[in-house]
Amino acid sequence: MRIGMQSKQGTHTLPIKSHTPLLVGTGAERSLAVAVGQTFSWKARGPGKIARIDERQQIAEVQYDDGTTAVIDLSPRSAKNSGSGFYITAQLRLMPGLKVGSRIEAGQIVAHDPGFFAPSGDGGLTYKGGVLARVALTALDQTYEDSVMVTRKLAEQTAATVTILRTVSLGPRANLQTVAKVGDVVSPNTALAVFENVSDDADVAALLDRVGSEFDEAIGELAKNTAVAKYSGRVIEVRVLYNRDPSELSPSLQAYLKKAERAAAERDKVLGGAPGARSGAPERIHRDKVDGEIVDGVLLEFFIAVEVDTGPGDKMTLGGSALKGVVSRVLEEGEEPISEDGHQVDYLVSPLSVISRMTLDFFLNCWTNAVLVDTKQRILELYEE
Repeated sequence: MRIGMQSKQGTHTLPIKSHTPLLVGTGAERSLAVAVGQTFSWKARGPGKIARIDERQQIAEVQYDDGTTAVIDLSPRSAKNSGSGFYITAQLRLMPGLKVGSRIEAGQIVAHDPGFFAPSGDGGLTYKGGVLARVALTALDQTYEDSVMVTRKLAEQTAATVTILRTVSLGPRANLQTVAKVGDVVSPNTALAVFENVSDDADVAALLDRVGSEFDEAIGELAKNTAVAKYSGRVIEVRVLYNRDPSELSPSLQAYLKKAERAAAERDKVLGGAPGARSGAPERIHRDKVDGEIVDGVLLEFFIAVEVDTGPGDKMTLGGSALKGVVSRVLEEGEEPISEDGHQVDYLVSPLSVISRMTLDFFLNCWTNAVLVDTKQRILELYEE
């Protein structure tokens, strides 16, 4: 049976670490790429060709035969997962084999998000619904109602990629020294931003002057602050917000804003005002709080992609059906149940869950997959003989 992953709130399907091709499908896994919007699967509006690919600016340009053009934004886009503390990030990649000059037809899939779709080999896409695993129906105290148990192996295979937001608030006079960049790999306590708080208090400044220049280095170290990452992952986006006039900011903050604005202006030229594409320019805001974070100067938002193993409280689905379960326990190595024919079982669900959700297609899906797996094994044994 195929196992997929959802967020704890069940409002989003999450990209997972492993994926195995479908043995049995309904066709929905193939039609989904065509039915969804351009965010996860970009389709051509008409016949044309790939006119340009700019890997540095992360864009691709399509020239249609009618003379119009379209720009595909290949940079990451993060959106808040409703009701939770993490974000979902989508990022398009061109389909295999496409290059500058390649012809495309109306409705053809030009780019896709590899976190959710995989090329099917015939120019289309198939939804990455999960991994193949052995399932057992068993009524236990830890499979009560919608509770399920999974093995450590399955928990690692279905590790989900989520995006964590880490914010750093800088005062207007802060002396910014280093900032993490998009693409940086971070771990807990890796510096995202190093800055020095500078006081405007005249009395404090006068006191520091009297201390003497020989203590400048020590004082500088005491004033230095380091904002660190809390998880291991990769920085996929950095957003810059500010609510002070640039002239009120310290020279280092002004320099950082100007550098970010130059990079955004360069990307804007490439994008050419394409709808939906973002340059990533610093944003001037007119409020003193952003999602509860006080802003008095500059706010840096670091979006970090993190891989998280499946654990208690996570919701999983079976076979792409409505049969869902909340993980109550992860069975560690040595605790895995074994079926009568000697195979390890990775997923335990209550039969009452199937009845209450009226997902009887679960049985047909399980049996069909089991027949195909057993048939393959018998054929391999015949060839070995």
